[in-house]
Amino acid sequence: MASETEDVITQLRRAIEEGRKRLEDQERALVVLESMLPKRVTSNPIGVNLISSVDDGGIIDLAEIEIDSPRGKRRTLVDDVRDLVKRFGGQEFTVAHTEKVLNNRGIEIPGKLPRSRISIVLGKLEEEGVIVKTFTGGGNVPNRYRLNAHPQSSIRAAPVPPPPIPRIPEAPRMPQKDESPSATNTEASV
Repeated sequence: MASETEDVITQLRRAIEEGRKRLEDQERALVVLESMLPKRVTSNPIGVNLISSVDDGGIIDLAEIEIDSPRGKRRTLVDDVRDLVKRFGGQEFTVAHTEKVLNNRGIEIPGKLPRSRISIVLGKLEEEGVIVKTFTGGGNVPNRYRLNAHPQSSIRAAPVPPPPIPRIPEAPRMPQKDESPSATNTEASV
């Protein structure tokens, strides 16, 4: 009887292992198929949440409708790059690194030249003091950036105007050969 029980246990373990393998294969296939589908927007396109806002006569009560601001929830490329740059930590990175990670995260960059758009965003972040350019490239050599270890305040101070140039008083003129000293003194006193 002990050997029969051991046989049953062995068969059960094999069946469980085969079931696990089948499940893993199905999960991998599901991931591949889901990655092929276009991303769908799950929110209401006009941003209206209807919660019992229709009465018995089919009239919509506008007082009960909450309208979400579509601009408030919409993320921009600047927001995505800003979040990404913070995750790079103290490592140096380039536009190519940023593009690769954005693509891996499923963030599509609109336009024909995605690296150019990323470069513009990195320039804005550099102006804001979020990142620092550690190396200025040229030609095939890319610029390198790093997260600013000491970010400045988000409120920028107004530029300080240069100090005024002091006026230098005119020195009295020296008399010329054809002028008399008395004529020069009267001009200087005027």
